[in-house]
Amino acid sequence: MADELAVVAIAADAVEGAMIKGLLEGAGIPAFLRASASRVDGFELAFGMLARGSMGGPQDVMVPAARAPEAAAVLAAPPVEDGDEGEGEGE
Repeated sequence: MADELAVVAIAADAVEGAMIKGLLEGAGIPAFLRASASRVDGFELAFGMLARGSMGGPQDVMVPAARAPEAAAVLAAPPVEDGDEGEGEGE
């Protein structure tokens, strides 16, 4: 089905989720966030799900299933610097 989505990452919170979503969208891959059904960690248990209220809790980052391999490659690629910071230094 063309509407199927695949989870390509689980972000720690809404901020990290938004960063991953932006990275994927910058590569031309539509991405979506939803509250994750991943296990609750000790911090959330100890503070009565406080983390979910303040930062949104864990977020599933999803893409169209057909684009999941491409999204995985984008997320696995090393970060690219905006400029040549090392140019002109040293020698």
